[in-house]
Amino acid sequence: MRKQNFWRRLTASFLLSIMVLTSAPAAVFAEEPLDLSDSGIITEVDEVTDLTDEDVEFLPSGDDDLPEISETPGQPEIPDPEPEVSEPGESEPEQEFPAKIMGSEAREIQQITTHWEYTYYHAFQQVEANWATATIGGELAYCIDMTNFHTNSGVNMGSSTTYPSLSSDQKYVLGHIMQYGAKDDSNIPYHMATQVLIWEVVHGRMDLDTLEQTGSDIYDGVIGYNPSAASYYTQILEDVKAHEQVPSFMSNRENTAPTHKIPGKDGTYKLDLTNENSSCFLGDFHFNATGGVSFNQVDNELTVTASGELTSPVMITAYKGANGQTDSLLFWSSEDGTQQVRATPLDTNPVPAYMQLTTEDTEEPGEPEEPEPPEEEEYQIEIHKLEEGTEKPLAGAVFEVRHTEKGVVGNVTSDSEGYASITVPWSGSYIITEITPPEGH
Repeated sequence: MRKQNFWRRLTASFLLSIMVLTSAPAAVFAEEPLDLSDSGIITEVDEVTDLTDEDVEFLPSGDDDLPEISETPGQPEIPDPEPEVSEPGESEPEQEFPAKIMGSEAREIQQITTHWEYTYYHAFQQVEANWATATIGGELAYCIDMTNFHTNSGVNMGSSTTYPSLSSDQKYVLGHIMQYGAKDDSNIPYHMATQVLIWEVVHGRMDLDTLEQTGSDIYDGVIGYNPSAASYYTQILEDVKAHEQVPSFMSNRENTAPTHKIPGKDGTYKLDLTNENSSCFLGDFHFNATGGVSFNQVDNELTVTASGELTSPVMITAYKGANGQTDSLLFWSSEDGTQQVRATPLDTNPVPAYMQLTTEDTEEPGEPEEPEPPEEEEYQIEIHKLEEGTEKPLAGAVFEVRHTEKGVVGNVTSDSEGYASITVPWSGSYIITEITPPEGH
């Protein structure tokens, strides 16, 4: 009888161990068979179950380390739904953030439209992509930095009139390009031409002094794929060049501003300047008195007076279309900085003109007046335009002639023999710039 009770207890111990092992991931081990004689549980076993052929793994007892169970198993975790696939031309952000306002109270929603029928080659990403346009608050917005390929619809964008990555000259040129470029996406080749010019200015593919292309990779990737945009590109450039004309005694770039000396004596200095650039009217430009220097305009004549000696050159800036310096662009970006920076034009896109002024005493106090110097002779400059690497003359090339100190003298066009000549009033150094190439070149 004792032997039979022993086998019943042993079998019950095995069954209990198997139930524990199969009902939870934790393992239960016993050094000795469990004694259930006092538990009040009666177990009837007809025969001993042989488990040696079953697919059950018995772990050894002893001091072997076992994995620690950190939490009780529960319901399986439900994964987040897959994000929607973005259309080509836009990419989905990892997370949407509220717009960061950068010096302005304006914020608007960005919307991206992909134009599937137009493709281009991205010069920096080195991939083909579908062309896309963007609006912010319903207004067409142009991409400023093409090194960022990340742009999405529905993003709340913050605006600012400041963007430190661009110089003031770049901002003015961009404003003029947008002024004459596409205003909506109804004409994609027109939009492409505008965007290419913007990228060329931002990424150093455009000489800001001459508005001539210095690198063609951006142009080739977009307009090379879409030749119908070429005529718009040319027209926008011509319009911007005409718009940026300044008086002959000034420059449209600060770094090339000519210096004029105001003659005088006894603290009274006066200089008369005449605009000889027929492509612009001096009366359109606004001059503001500064640092003891004042201005008086009559048609194309400007009288400059200084109340005292100017010990160092003073930079003078006049504006066409505004009374002073203004912001020509509104820049848009997302708070997290992942979105492409975009720009929209402001209503005012002035043309700045620059010159430097200094004074010189015409005579020492108490000394007799010196006789006026004889009138300077006129000088002739002759230019001969030939096709590069040949002796073939080229007609129709337009050159700008500028005195290094006194500004633009005028423009001259090469004839059928490739010659262009111009009479200049001053001796000294001149800068000859080809501003319009011959047809087909």
